[in-house]
Amino acid sequence: MEKANKDNSALRFLIVLILATLALALASGFKAYEETPDALIENNAKPVTVFAAAGTTVAIQRIAEAFENQTGRKVVTNFASSSTLAKQIAAGADFDVYISANSKWMDFVSEKNLISPETRTNLLNERLVLIAPKDAATQVEESLSIKDLLEQTEGQVSIGDPTHVPVGMYTKEALEAMGCWDAVSERMIPAVSVRAAQLNVETGQCPLGIVYRAGAFQSTKVKILATFDESLHSPIEFSVASAANSQHGKAFLEFLKTPASDTIFTIAGFATCLPQAAVTVSPADASPASAYRINEWRAFVISLKVAAACTLVVAAPGIGLGYLLARKSFPGRALVNSIVCVPMVIPPVVTGYLALVMLGRNSALGSWLHDTWGISVAFSWIGAVLVSAVMGFPLLVRSVKTAVEMIDQRYTHAANTLGAGSVRTFFTITLPLAGPGILAGLILAFARSLGEFGATATFAGNIPGKTQTLSLAIYNFTQIPGAEGAAMRLVGISILLSFGAMLGSELLSHRMKSLLGATA
Repeated sequence: MEKANKDNSALRFLIVLILATLALALASGFKAYEETPDALIENNAKPVTVFAAAGTTVAIQRIAEAFENQTGRKVVTNFASSSTLAKQIAAGADFDVYISANSKWMDFVSEKNLISPETRTNLLNERLVLIAPKDAATQVEESLSIKDLLEQTEGQVSIGDPTHVPVGMYTKEALEAMGCWDAVSERMIPAVSVRAAQLNVETGQCPLGIVYRAGAFQSTKVKILATFDESLHSPIEFSVASAANSQHGKAFLEFLKTPASDTIFTIAGFATCLPQAAVTVSPADASPASAYRINEWRAFVISLKVAAACTLVVAAPGIGLGYLLARKSFPGRALVNSIVCVPMVIPPVVTGYLALVMLGRNSALGSWLHDTWGISVAFSWIGAVLVSAVMGFPLLVRSVKTAVEMIDQRYTHAANTLGAGSVRTFFTITLPLAGPGILAGLILAFARSLGEFGATATFAGNIPGKTQTLSLAIYNFTQIPGAEGAAMRLVGISILLSFGAMLGSELLSHRMKSLLGATA
């Protein structure tokens, strides 16, 4: 009896905690906690949306802050590899400025008439450098040539993925020109962005890495061993352009020509190739208050909002489908069960990409939703809810199915014999007995949504204050030198939330077994 009371107390506490979390998330999300684009438009302050290559993260965030101080207009940033950003733009992402680390990806969006050709120009010059951990236990022989360093230093070499990441493309060109690509290519570790490539060296995972000079210059954890000769590869020029017919984008481009921006680029280790505009700015604009502006609390709230909405969206259909799969036989039952479970086994980025193809603004359905109803699903928090629901739905269905299958059908048969219909039997017999299993499934769906990354990054984007969840914020912090502390804080929060979810699921499963044992 005492043990049962303890279980009941733990269960009640867990249910109250879940309800409180849902209430907080929904209240925070649906209040005016964050300025929505519509609200900003009404205030004549539509934000400038900047899609920028990951290598420019620190500099562009500082320039965005200076631009806000100068003009009072908010800047929304989205950082990723140039290829990822170009694909998002092609899928209909709303942007004002695109900064690419490779001219080929700028050509890609230009061919689709998504930028204003007259605004396209080269923004920054860069150099490739060979780096090593600053405090590595095993020191490399710095007097050797780049070719000898790569061939004679043991261990793997971190580079950008040469199939689509610009720094990786330039690296492959340079090493092929030096005649050592074939010799060292098997030791290469391709990364999803230049910052990810540098992080492998900063953490000591790789003894060598090839990255941009500016990123290495900003880091206190790596040292530059050598700089590649520019004649070994195509010119490394970051190009910039504004979206077609975007006056806000053109205003931000003009600000990139100011002395304030030039100072920030120089401090970050870049060499600018834009002529400076004759614009007067105050010294404060050239000295931003921080190296980054990602709001940890806001990412936490957005995660709760997305997870709570996802849980509410999947609840009714998940419970209904789980019950049908457990109790009813119908043609195609095995096929339906397989389709439901597919998101559990395919890479999340596949789910995100398919959603982008089907619901992006340039798709048939996405275009109809936008033109007819003014709804843009991709690159919004609603899009994050949608892909999170797809990923969390199978967990709920399987939990409900298992819970219903564990209920002895004699109870439902007895209820039917006494005259209760199927609906009444479901709500008075099946649902109460399967309740703990259903709650466990809802918790798992909630937790899966909190941890979603690949599908959200691809379909909803990594936009601070709008779609940047905990997982995306952690990723973004790892792209910023000196932001490791913030990343670890969010990692700790994520671990606690995940542990709490799993503990709650186990308690509810135990509770269900106890209930069924007591009624047996």
